[in-house]
Amino acid sequence: MDKLAMEEAGFRNCVSVPDGAPPSVSSKEVPPEEKDTKYQYLWNCKDELKQASRIIIATDGDPPGQALAEELARRIGKE
Repeated sequence: MDKLAMEEAGFRNCVSVPDGAPPSVSSKEVPPEEKDTKYQYLWNCKDELKQASRIIIATDGDPPGQALAEELARRIGKE
């Protein structure tokens, strides 16, 4: 539903992550691309992500949603 809500709001280039949010932020370093299986979907589209002028991470406000936002930002990069 989240992706559909974003599209309804006018955001056409949006995606929803598979498998839901992690319970907490990992205390470990981000693993190398080939071993980062939980976030392989990010690595699969890394070329497209590099072309984006802006990436908005929108997650739920609960602790797992906040953890997901942090894990995504650790991989995509922060401003």
